[in-house]
Amino acid sequence: MTPGDLERAAIIATARKWWEYAGRRKFAAGLALLVASMVGQPAAHAKGRIDINGVSNSLEQAIRDSLTLSQETERASTPPARVRLLYRRAREELDQLLQSRGYYRAQIDSDLSFPDTQWLATFNIDRGQRITLSKVEVTAGPAEDEEIAAAVASFPLKPGNRLVHATYERGKEDLYRTALARGFLDASYAAHQIQVDLNEYSAYLELNLVTGERYRFGTVTFSDNRLNDSLLRSLVPFAEGDFYTAADVLELQRRLQNTEYFSLVEVRPDLSLAGTGQPIPVQVDLNMNNRNKYTIGAGFGTDSGPRGTLSWQNRYLNRRGHRATADLHASPVTSDLLLGYAIPFFRNPESTLTFSTRVAHEDTDSRTSDAFELAVRHSTVRWGWQETAGLSYLLERFTVADEPRTSSQMVIPSIGWSRTRADDPLFPSRGYSLGLAVQGASNTLLSSTSFLQVKTRAKYIHSFGEKDRVLLRGEVGVLNTSQFDELPASLRFFAGGDVSIRGFDYQALGPRDDDNKVIGGRYLTVGSVEYEHRLTGSWGVALFSDFGNAFNSFNDSFAYSGGVGARWRSPVGMIRVDVAVGHLSGDRSYRLHIGFGPDL
Repeated sequence: MTPGDLERAAIIATARKWWEYAGRRKFAAGLALLVASMVGQPAAHAKGRIDINGVSNSLEQAIRDSLTLSQETERASTPPARVRLLYRRAREELDQLLQSRGYYRAQIDSDLSFPDTQWLATFNIDRGQRITLSKVEVTAGPAEDEEIAAAVASFPLKPGNRLVHATYERGKEDLYRTALARGFLDASYAAHQIQVDLNEYSAYLELNLVTGERYRFGTVTFSDNRLNDSLLRSLVPFAEGDFYTAADVLELQRRLQNTEYFSLVEVRPDLSLAGTGQPIPVQVDLNMNNRNKYTIGAGFGTDSGPRGTLSWQNRYLNRRGHRATADLHASPVTSDLLLGYAIPFFRNPESTLTFSTRVAHEDTDSRTSDAFELAVRHSTVRWGWQETAGLSYLLERFTVADEPRTSSQMVIPSIGWSRTRADDPLFPSRGYSLGLAVQGASNTLLSSTSFLQVKTRAKYIHSFGEKDRVLLRGEVGVLNTSQFDELPASLRFFAGGDVSIRGFDYQALGPRDDDNKVIGGRYLTVGSVEYEHRLTGSWGVALFSDFGNAFNSFNDSFAYSGGVGARWRSPVGMIRVDVAVGHLSGDRSYRLHIGFGPDL
């Protein structure tokens, strides 16, 4: 033996004597091993390796994650005494993990060696038979609550299932949280146990949640703010004395945040009263948003060219929560100024009555128009859909192709529904957007033309992995009128452009007159399929194909386009640059499209 080996042997012998003197207490053993690891040890070995045999890949990964020894494989060097300490601890960690997975009779053969300048720990595992549940009793009472009953029925472990402790703990916690969320604030487990029979190699699971009394809401108090108390109380989704639920607390938070009156909303039920049986008061702390909001922006799109935006919003003109807005959009193709005044509905906090006036100018290759509109619209949420019903007066002077300039006035009732769901508002990996709008007018009711128009649209996004997405888009419109030539240009259907059929100019597709100029159509059908692949970071590429047209007869030809594009996930949304080739009746057209904004 070398002098170093003799010195190390002496240290270990001293540590063993200390172990016997301390009565084999764990802290003494730890102290002894710590001293042995710090004094007189040879040079540290380089990175080590752990070999695990006899288990599936998923269980192997779980074992590696649970072993403290695994942390040492990432270090540049580790003292051998520390490796031995953690190797001995690994056996206990392995037993705990395997038992938590239902393996109570696992056989583990292990070995630790120090080849060259590395260390190698080997674990050969025979898991043996896995324990199954022979009986599962999960009860919650005496409350009769549908959601608690559903949580009991959906408990993740059933008779015949393999015993997995993590699943048991998760189901136990979910049931308890459900009781708390439903207002059973005194809920506790009278019984929670797993009895393992190693002779039969089975287990009996018992959970008995005693819910106790269900609590009720007390008073709701709002901090000082600039709005009427009656307006704020119209946003409260419950009444004093109603049963307490966490869902109602979250709904109140959501409603207050969605008003945009406040920069900070904190809803605080006083749960310290749990155990007293008293009603739960709710304190709502509010920080007012700035009264005025100003927005200025600039951009570029192939359809519009350079464009600018200037907007102003007064979030609360008075204590009743009225709002005022002014929006100006300007570009060489379309420009409009919109002024609005919005009044919240007290009986329905998600309803708004808006009065607006709009002046708009549009100048495209197929038409020019100047429009003035007065409108009143009621917006609300119904069955999860945004519903907007309105009545507008439209005065429009327009020219389509070489037709004489015409004036038209319309009184147009309308109604529409829309819904958008996405996992990310800017860059959704999954989501959809749906919309349906119906409007019309009659020449017997202060209108120069009678018509009925129905438009529907849909968009769907689905991701495959982290880098690939498919985007589907469709739009269909139907227009019924016997006075098409007198119908304002803004109500006719046109196709072509960045968000329609790429490869063609903005609104360059549709029925044509004798001079081959587009005059718009009675029907619209547009569809698109796009595949997008992210290359690296915020950059990606896309392949797409668009199809459809605006037409007067279903026998008219469809236009098609295909192309490639570049994508950049900018801080303000997706920026798209597309090169498209359009096909219509044997003719081809090429066009570069640039645009940005959210996908849905």
